[in-house]
Amino acid sequence: MEAHDLYTYPDVVVVCGEPRLDIGRDDTIINPRVIIEVLSNSTKRYDKGDKFRFYKALPSFEEYILIDQSCVYIQQYVKQANGEWALQAELEDVADTLTFQTIGCTISVEQIYRRVVWEKRNLRIRGDN
Repeated sequence: MEAHDLYTYPDVVVVCGEPRLDIGRDDTIINPRVIIEVLSNSTKRYDKGDKFRFYKALPSFEEYILIDQSCVYIQQYVKQANGEWALQAELEDVADTLTFQTIGCTISVEQIYRRVVWEKRNLRIRGDN
């Protein structure tokens, strides 16, 4: 990512139209609309902090989805018309639905977590550190 001289790689990227690659690289898309990160205990702080700040330097970037892997919990941030980022939704129930604001797509939380096998010893309540 040229603005920060650091390359970060998200878990999922949504691009509308043709992907644009960073100069001299074949593994770095510079025009994502949506970025999705799956949070682990070891990456959570970085994904929510510095990594999010780095992504914000991309002009095309408009929506950030954070999916917790240890419990049902999804956060959705959307870039506002004034350039500020707002927490659009927090989803904590498999009956909830995630609607991507920038690409007009909807998916159920149940579908997102459909193949997750919860280990009782690893399952935690949201908010635990």
